[in-house]
Amino acid sequence: MAAGQRVLQRPRPILGLPGGVVTAALVALLCLFWGVTYTVVKAALHDASPLMLAVAARGAGVLPALAFALALGGPLPRDWRFHRFAFVLGVFNVAGLSGFINLGSQHVSSGEASLIVYAQPLLVALAARLWLGERGGSRRALGLLLGFAGLVVVLSDRIHPGAHPQWLGYAELFGAALCWTASTLLFKRVPPGAPLVWLTMLQYTYGVLPLIPLMPFTETVRLNLTLHLAALLVLLGAIIGPLGWLIWLYLLERGEASVVSGNVFFVPLVAVLSGVVFLGETLHPLVGAGAALIALGIALVNRSAAPNAERPLAIGERPIVTPARE
Repeated sequence: MAAGQRVLQRPRPILGLPGGVVTAALVALLCLFWGVTYTVVKAALHDASPLMLAVAARGAGVLPALAFALALGGPLPRDWRFHRFAFVLGVFNVAGLSGFINLGSQHVSSGEASLIVYAQPLLVALAARLWLGERGGSRRALGLLLGFAGLVVVLSDRIHPGAHPQWLGYAELFGAALCWTASTLLFKRVPPGAPLVWLTMLQYTYGVLPLIPLMPFTETVRLNLTLHLAALLVLLGAIIGPLGWLIWLYLLERGEASVVSGNVFFVPLVAVLSGVVFLGETLHPLVGAGAALIALGIALVNRSAAPNAERPLAIGERPIVTPARE
């Protein structure tokens, strides 16, 4: 273990359930939230331009997010360095990820968009090895590759590059994957003792600020505030957004970055099934084969995870830093 590296801890038991069951339930809920997001965004774009949608959704979630943080996270942190870290995290997690996804989706199909953005687990695995000292070995590498291969199979009927590749869209979506990768690695360097609930809600709030001055230069701003759009904004901004990021950061706090990232390969599969249920899209016959590859890949990634310490942590408690022994 590298000097200064944290000891990873299991999530604490909840309602008598073992920590492993709690983790699996949180991963499943996160995949459901983020998978349904693609369907919700696709429906909302009928009444809003891409960046305006991102701003409006976060605007709808600001007050609920702050109320949630006050209720569960205690008083507002006063350390300006903490707020600076939350702002930087929000720039990558919210402005970069959401903004680039919405911009890139104007140029390419949803299948291409998902495939490019969900290169993130592979990027995290490479970067975490260099920056965080996570090794994992050949089993983890094989698992990540199998998961990505399963993703390609699931989306195979939706990937239509056409005769003229949309390089701007590809670049924007790859920018989203890079922003998500950067935020994942940055969070692993969060100062010990930082309150997780406040960090989640503040980065969600601060992250929308850079998008506001960019809107006039990147799109024709459009917002047709119907009851349908208002309901979607509340769903995106007040429920899926803050709760999804809280679960994500909670899992990152207790797991290796490449392992946690590998588990989100199920999100595009959920997105495809959500489109079938809510948008009437067709189900490709190879989805089952792709799902099996994803499941096998995730199993290999998780089997490669570093052993956890025995004592579980409470929400918001930070792992103890243990220096390496010579």
